[in-house]
Amino acid sequence: MSTPIKIAVAEDNYRALQLIENKIKRFSDLELILTAENGQVLIEKMQQLDELIDLVLMDIQMPCMDGIQATQQLKSLFPATKIVALTTFSDDEKLVNMILSGASGYLLKDISSEDLHKSILDVIQGGSSMSPSVAYKLLEYVKTAPKPKNSAAIELLTTREKEILEHIKMGLQNKEIAEKLFISPQTVRKHLENIYDKLQVNNRVEAISKLG
Repeated sequence: MSTPIKIAVAEDNYRALQLIENKIKRFSDLELILTAENGQVLIEKMQQLDELIDLVLMDIQMPCMDGIQATQQLKSLFPATKIVALTTFSDDEKLVNMILSGASGYLLKDISSEDLHKSILDVIQGGSSMSPSVAYKLLEYVKTAPKPKNSAAIELLTTREKEILEHIKMGLQNKEIAEKLFISPQTVRKHLENIYDKLQVNNRVEAISKLG
């Protein structure tokens, strides 16, 4: 049996936290390691652990340290940990800022247990979770953002890795890329890991921003 995915949740609303906890505990391949009422407490607790958290479900609006600030710090301290924003509404501007800070997507707090489980597995496997409107805003940001003067890092990529990066820029997910390239989603995920490592980025948005 494989090791359960280690989860942390940052949420200042006790009722919302309880609901998320109950959904996580329904699945044997997910393990809730810790909870925190804000980003500052989350970081402090994670730094005290002997084990690495695989994925953080992060509320955006929290006292002391909000989700955007916490995401920025966590990606610096724990670059391998995936972060997914939790929200009760589609506030595109805040969600875009979360993604640009290093989050892999977002989930609504009233998501069903089954969809939560599926989304967590997708993110762990290198996918993302976001609405078309947020994805569109991110692509617009990438198009208008200043391009890096030095594109040498892109030349480190293989032909297949560049091909996958171009498909990501088109907004395709791992499964869709796999079908187009006649490879497995696991192979796409491995290529993505190599791309992130070579470009020294944390997510898809940062990766495609390196394209000229």
